[in-house]
Amino acid sequence: MKKKLIALGALFAICLSMLATDMVVKQKNGEIVRFDVSEVNEVIFSESTPEDPTVVDESETPLGFKILSDSTVEVTNENVSYSTFPDTIMIPAKVRIKDVVYTVVGIGDRAFGSCRSKKIELPSTITYIKFLAFSWCENLTEINIPKSVTDIEKLPVFNNCSKLKNINVAADNPNFSSADGVLYNKDKTKIVCVPGGIRGDFTIPSSVNCIGHSAFRSDSLTSIKIPSSVTEIGKDAFYGCRLLTSIDIPSSVTEIGDGAFLYCYKLTNINVAADNANFTSIDGVLYSKDKTELVSYAYGIKVDTFAIPSTVTSVRGYAFCGCGVECIEVPSSVTSLGDAAFADCEVVVIDNLSKNVRTGDYTFEECGLIVFTKEPTVVVGNPDLSVVMDTSELKEVWFKVLSDSTVELRGARADIDTIYIPSKVKINEKIYTVTTIDNNAFSYTGGSNLRCVKLPPTITEIGESAFSWVYIDKIEIPSSVVEIGKEAFSYCKILKNVKISENVEFIGEKAFYGCGKLDVVIDNSENNIKVGENAFEGCKSVTYTK
Repeated sequence: MKKKLIALGALFAICLSMLATDMVVKQKNGEIVRFDVSEVNEVIFSESTPEDPTVVDESETPLGFKILSDSTVEVTNENVSYSTFPDTIMIPAKVRIKDVVYTVVGIGDRAFGSCRSKKIELPSTITYIKFLAFSWCENLTEINIPKSVTDIEKLPVFNNCSKLKNINVAADNPNFSSADGVLYNKDKTKIVCVPGGIRGDFTIPSSVNCIGHSAFRSDSLTSIKIPSSVTEIGKDAFYGCRLLTSIDIPSSVTEIGDGAFLYCYKLTNINVAADNANFTSIDGVLYSKDKTELVSYAYGIKVDTFAIPSTVTSVRGYAFCGCGVECIEVPSSVTSLGDAAFADCEVVVIDNLSKNVRTGDYTFEECGLIVFTKEPTVVVGNPDLSVVMDTSELKEVWFKVLSDSTVELRGARADIDTIYIPSKVKINEKIYTVTTIDNNAFSYTGGSNLRCVKLPPTITEIGESAFSWVYIDKIEIPSSVVEIGKEAFSYCKILKNVKISENVEFIGEKAFYGCGKLDVVIDNSENNIKVGENAFEGCKSVTYTK
């Protein structure tokens, strides 16, 4: 509690009348403090130290903080709710946490990711901004970078800020600058970030010699002109530029980072100047000058099959990642595949032995099927399905006894290429008829290498997801089958022809869902067979013969 000294005016009058120039205060601890009267404006008795107006209590802000040291914190996304954030967020310079005052020095990883606020004010204490700090801030239109910021991570700080038009940097910032809302290094020789709210055509200034890591990431620009001053295009430079259809690379460019054109789904032409000494393009696809390295596929080129030229010996990291091409044929000349080169691709056929091809991290991550054509094939069973097979001869395949006379096929080893399922098997000297393919028998890992399977004429039921995600191009369903289970052949993406006999009474939900190349012929009428919801969704065609 504070109160003014009542006799303040009288005290000054007395001091001045005595021509005194000092005021002496004796404290409780006996220490004497001397003040120059001419500099004293007001004397206040107080029971506590006056509050620092720059300090905000943790309970008074929706932000989260991570303690870095005895005196510093960074803004974090831990234990925060973006729904409580106001349109304008004022980041405090100092925050009190459990009676300790800390200086706010940084913006942490994803600190404001998916925040819906329109404006975020940074204090002059911030020195760094980390990975994806403002990613997916869809309402953010402008941000000011103070003088204090010395480090903005190379990864995309403002990823998918679709309304952000201006990144403004304080004129006296020693490391960064801005022009027309675009973020550069201090001398404007490097583009750091073009905000996602800038639309239309963009011409890179002639002062720029480097397009930085993720500089144009997820932008909505329709064209980008690269000047002859540019020598380096960084990793992920144009990642996800969804409206970009063509780009010209001048002769000056000597370096292009991995994934520079990743997910540019409309990009049909990566054109390289004829006199560029390091790179070239063939039909819009980017290669090294000598055509020994495929640098980047042009994602807008829509083909079912793409054959890599035989001059190529290596495929750059992320070159085909998620490109949408159904089948990529890799020649025997290729011996090196970069990080995530074929991640999220449908089918990759490599004309080599796996041991002869060097791969990177995540080269085939989430890839549907990888086939090394020169690998020794693994064939199980006898092409003559009437031959009784002893299970001791079928160690790669597992059966389960259902009754005194019947068994079901439970599964098989993942590296089998071809399997002939016998009509009858011998288990402990007793013969059983194979009548059922169990749920998930070949799906996912169980069917990872399976290319060919032949079912016996004794099968009556194909279980749920039995062949889901298996990359077989054909299969004959015997006339003995009466039931095809839920998702039995779902996502068999290269399966082309299936004929279903009139004996089939039930086809489960999503039984052939996502089989984009499949023509189905059903030897029955629609009213005479029970078909589950979305059983043929995504199939090429379905024909009922009756």
